[in-house]
Amino acid sequence: MRSVLDDIHYVWHYEWPAHHTASTLSPIGHTLQYMTRGSYSLELNNIDYLVKEGDIVYYAGLEPHRYRGAGDSVSMYSINFSADRLPSISTSERVFRDSGKFATDFRNIYEGFHQPEGALVSLSAFHSLSKILRNIYFAETDTNSSMEGSRWVQIEILIKTERNFRVKSAELSSRFGLSPSSLYRLCIKSTGKSPEKRIKEIRMNEALNMLKYTGMNISEIAAYLSYSRINEFSREFSRYMGKPPTEYLKQKLRFKVQKI
Repeated sequence: MRSVLDDIHYVWHYEWPAHHTASTLSPIGHTLQYMTRGSYSLELNNIDYLVKEGDIVYYAGLEPHRYRGAGDSVSMYSINFSADRLPSISTSERVFRDSGKFATDFRNIYEGFHQPEGALVSLSAFHSLSKILRNIYFAETDTNSSMEGSRWVQIEILIKTERNFRVKSAELSSRFGLSPSSLYRLCIKSTGKSPEKRIKEIRMNEALNMLKYTGMNISEIAAYLSYSRINEFSREFSRYMGKPPTEYLKQKLRFKVQKI
């Protein structure tokens, strides 16, 4: 699992007052939250959860969700990280109950992230996060929904490891021995989206991560994602993200200038 992680971007420790309510989008990449105190209602992917102390919540990138606090204050750790080869967890399995055994790991990640940079600190944080992810992704279960979710996970792993970001549904059906209708149902149940929409989401998130975290230019990113024309990539990216890829490159340049 260590090799799957690319970077840990942010680690927060939130304190919310009682009855706190908010609607927001999750950050780009993957996010894990661990409840250390209190409880709240969460609406995510049209599913309502009651999140309690000891629970872990997983968010994929840019997912709208709504918090509704209860009568007690809330405390939680939140970790945002990138892992391009790690697929999103099934939309039906985003809250992991009674995960108190990971309290020390979340605390280690938080403390390590906010210490002066060093190889041992980085190694410790990555090790703790890998341990948490290993348990979340590969815990054995007998439920049919988890088996189906795991099958879609394998499909996304194939897409990312082969860098086949414009793969067609027909090719996936053929390679995994599924009929088109079975592939469609599997993707809907696991992600809440059709295969075409989910593949586009993977492709656009990959593009955004490269714009923000690599030194590649737009033509190199377009070629990496198998676009034959830069204009085609820029148009699709602009429609999906709401602004052109050049804006993200300008933001990164302004940030570098400010740091200097």
